[in-house]
Amino acid sequence: MTPATSRLFFCALPGIAALGTMLLASSTVHAAACLFRGEDASARVINSSGVPFTPFPDPLSDPGCERLRVVSGVVNVYVLDEARNQMQATRLTRGPLVPGGHASVGTAGADIFAAIQIVLQGGERTLKGSSRSDTDYIQTAMPSGRMAEPTRDLRIPVAPTPDENLKAVELTVGGKLVYRQAIPASEIVLPAAHLTRGSTVAWRVVYGPSSLTGDVEVVDPARLAELRGAAAQRSADEIDPVVRNLRIAASLAAERYLWDARQVVKTALQR
Repeated sequence: MTPATSRLFFCALPGIAALGTMLLASSTVHAAACLFRGEDASARVINSSGVPFTPFPDPLSDPGCERLRVVSGVVNVYVLDEARNQMQATRLTRGPLVPGGHASVGTAGADIFAAIQIVLQGGERTLKGSSRSDTDYIQTAMPSGRMAEPTRDLRIPVAPTPDENLKAVELTVGGKLVYRQAIPASEIVLPAAHLTRGSTVAWRVVYGPSSLTGDVEVVDPARLAELRGAAAQRSADEIDPVVRNLRIAASLAAERYLWDARQVVKTALQR
């Protein structure tokens, strides 16, 4: 990843903290989020200030794609059609990633693009050893909404080495503390043994001076399998595997299966 690309990924347009806020907002968001990936190293995208970015080999995501345009190479752009709750792909060689007047991202779009961004950031930490962390990333990366009972532990990358800012990770069920992770650590680990169907699991993460909290409802995997099967059937005619998987993920996110949607996004982005 080039320095310019890293700026887009972590701090520019308009920054990762602001990005998390925008992606988790409701339909009041006034920008068009997208995922974009170059077909080869000749792909270049610039912002309104003329700063270049290289969306190859790693894809990029941005909450304001109406401000970006392709200037060389071929770029595949993935945008959510909010009306039909379906991801659409466009292959561009020149011009804006998202045309003027494109509908802003609503709640469903915010959820799926939040999942995309978390997958990209997690991959950056795991594959490239990024040492940057922040509370917005952790808050969004932790499980919320509902999830199918997992068969293996949940792992959330935080840093390439044990992070002294990670001060506590706890799980509570029915008001009873059932798990406390040994820290410092380079990742948050939530054991599958404590994520059992029929339970609502509350979590608490202390990172630096911030105490982050949330919860997730754990349900029978059969419910997820039914939703995923129906979503896959609706997208069976889509030949682009990225679009097909992102459509499935968007359908799961719309039903608040946010963690499970993220796993489908990983498949789509080969992470």
